[in-house]
Amino acid sequence: MVSIVVPVYNGEKFLKECIDSVKSQSCGDWELIIIDDGSTDSSAKIAQSYLNDSRIRLIVQKNSGVAFSRMAGVKLAKGEWITFLDADDVLSPVTISTLLNNVDTTTDIISFGIKSFPESEAYSAESCPQHTHTKRYLPNEIPGMILVGRLLSSVCGNMYRRDLVANNTVLMCNGLKIGEDTMFNFELSMCVPLNVKYLGFPLYGYRENPKSVTRAIKTERFDAIANTISYIRNYMTDHPQTTRNLHSQAAFRILLLWSTFMFHPENQYYSDKILRRQMRKSYFKAFPYLYPYLKAYLFIDLFVSKKISQHIIQRKHTSY
Repeated sequence: MVSIVVPVYNGEKFLKECIDSVKSQSCGDWELIIIDDGSTDSSAKIAQSYLNDSRIRLIVQKNSGVAFSRMAGVKLAKGEWITFLDADDVLSPVTISTLLNNVDTTTDIISFGIKSFPESEAYSAESCPQHTHTKRYLPNEIPGMILVGRLLSSVCGNMYRRDLVANNTVLMCNGLKIGEDTMFNFELSMCVPLNVKYLGFPLYGYRENPKSVTRAIKTERFDAIANTISYIRNYMTDHPQTTRNLHSQAAFRILLLWSTFMFHPENQYYSDKILRRQMRKSYFKAFPYLYPYLKAYLFIDLFVSKKISQHIIQRKHTSY
C-alpha cells in the first residue's frame, strides 16, 4: 500500500481537485493522510466531506509549517511506501498503479516525472505508455545529482520506502523555506546509501502558483534564499570528509540561488560585499555545471560590472 501525505494550509481553492485526483486512481491500494496545518479557511471542512471513505484520514493541528506537517503524516503512515502531494497539485489517474508495478526489493526511492500546468487551467494527464523508460542511480552518484538539480529536487514526485523516511524525519525539519526539499533529499542521501529508480513519465501535476513563496518578490523571500545559501555552506564546512568531492556541485547550487538576487537588485544581499566575494570564489568551481546564460551573466555581474549585467537583464526583459 502507498500512503499519500497531503499537508494543507488555507488550500480551499484547489484541495477538492487534489483529493479527487487521489480518489480517481485506477488502483485502490492507497491511504490518504491530510494534515490541516491550522487553516483559517474551509480546508478542514472540505477534507471532512471525504471521510466517509475509510482510506482517507484528516489530522488538524496548530500551524507548524509544511515540514512538520509532512513529518506528522509520515508518523501516521501505514503503507510500505510514502509519497507526498501538495494541496494545490494533483496525481495522474495511473500514478499509484504505475509506481506499484515498479516496486522491487532493491529500490529505496522511485522518482517520477512532474508536469507543470497553469493555475487557470485544468490538469490534463498523459496516457501512460505500456513500457515506461526507467533508469537506475547508484548511491555514490546521487548526492551530486541532487545538488545540480538532476534528481530529487523535491519530495513531491518521489515515492519513498516508509522506513527510510520514518527513520530520518529529523532531516525534514531543517528550518528552510526555500530549497528545504532539496536539502532533505541531499542530507538523506549522505546518511543512507540510496538506490533510486527514475521513471521517465509524468505522473504528478504541479500547479504553477505565481503567489508562492518561491516566486513572490519580497524581503522574506530574499531572507529565505540567503538562509539556504548559508545552510549549504555550513553543511559543507561541517562535513569536510564526506563532501570533499561535492564542492563543484555545491557551488552550483549556491550560485543558482544567488542568481535570483541578480534579477532583483533592490534587495540588500545583492550588494553585500562579503557575499559577492564568496560568489566569486564559487564561480570557477561551479563553472562545469552552470547553464550557458548563467556563465555569461554571473561572470559579468561578479567580475566586470553590476551595471552592465543589470543593463543586459533589463534589455532581455523588455524585449518580450
